[in-house]
Amino acid sequence: MLGFLSGALIFGAAYPTIYPPISQIINLGSIILPTALDVNLWLSILLFVLVALTLFYFLEKFGPLRKKVTD
Repeated sequence: MLGFLSGALIFGAAYPTIYPPISQIINLGSIILPTALDVNLWLSILLFVLVALTLFYFLEKFGPLRKKVTD
């Protein structure tokens, strides 16, 4: 418990001095992943949907990965 409190105290003391310079360097504004990767928006949406559907298919086909525990 003492570690949690000391960590919170250190974070609270360091935050006002550390956060503003990092925020100025990293602030890119409102940016989305397709813009950052320089790919077409609809292509990235299609890829996401295909990955999600493939994942759902395999989860449905192979079922739960754990065996049921019976008492």
